[in-house]
Amino acid sequence: MIKTSLIFPSMLWVFTMLCSCVTDNHDQIVEESDYNKPLANLAIDEVELVMIPTPVQTPTILVHSKCNYNPSHIEFADLVGKSTTSSQKAISLGISIVDFTYAGVNKDHILAKEKLANCMGLMDDLGIDIPKDEEFLIRIEENLENNDSLSYYVLSAFERSTQYFRNTDKEELGISILVGTALESSLLLTQDLNPELNSVYFNFFSQQKQYAKGLEVIMRRFKGLESMKRNIEIAEKLRGAFEKYEDWATSADSALRFQESKDNLIAEITEVKENCYH
Repeated sequence: MIKTSLIFPSMLWVFTMLCSCVTDNHDQIVEESDYNKPLANLAIDEVELVMIPTPVQTPTILVHSKCNYNPSHIEFADLVGKSTTSSQKAISLGISIVDFTYAGVNKDHILAKEKLANCMGLMDDLGIDIPKDEEFLIRIEENLENNDSLSYYVLSAFERSTQYFRNTDKEELGISILVGTALESSLLLTQDLNPELNSVYFNFFSQQKQYAKGLEVIMRRFKGLESMKRNIEIAEKLRGAFEKYEDWATSADSALRFQESKDNLIAEITEVKENCYH
């Protein structure tokens, strides 16, 4: 029987790296052997492996795949103003962290600062205790030109946000952050879908259905909670959207209706995103 203990492979290195995030030394090298250490006292049937994206993966892959930067992809109208419940604010935080990273790694400093302000405001509203002092903000702004350092600080804030809710018995809000991250990552990635992109892009694109399934696995034990209903619906609809696209991609007319199928996928994910705030 599979129990509810979970490992997040795509985030495992983040947790290892951020164990020392209370210090300023983010150049510490994590040995490859650290990833392969067994989990103590955890039987095989107690673990279910799931894949969840980090907020830096999609923006970084888009840059390495030489996709054109398009700020209109992250100019979702009044994201903060639309968020009234704690769950909506947590979803918006996940979305905003991805948007900040997207603008940041593309050197759009003005929009990156706007998205950073959104993140900080949402963290305040949610009561997340992270280092928001002047020195921390200066370090972020100083590293807008350095993608590696910027990614470190983004991951630091992301991990502190999700860890905060795990430590305060409000794990469903932490999951809402993951949902927002997965939702925005999927939409950004799909908007740049092009059959001529490299294998790095398509390897990551092919994992999107698994990311949605991972969210569903995480939320199984919360299925009876009204506060998780929206998150479960988002994960189910995301998975369904990518399953439809997969069916088309393996069909006989996949070479004839690419743009139509891409537009349909974008429309479905956009509708899921907009419905978060209704």
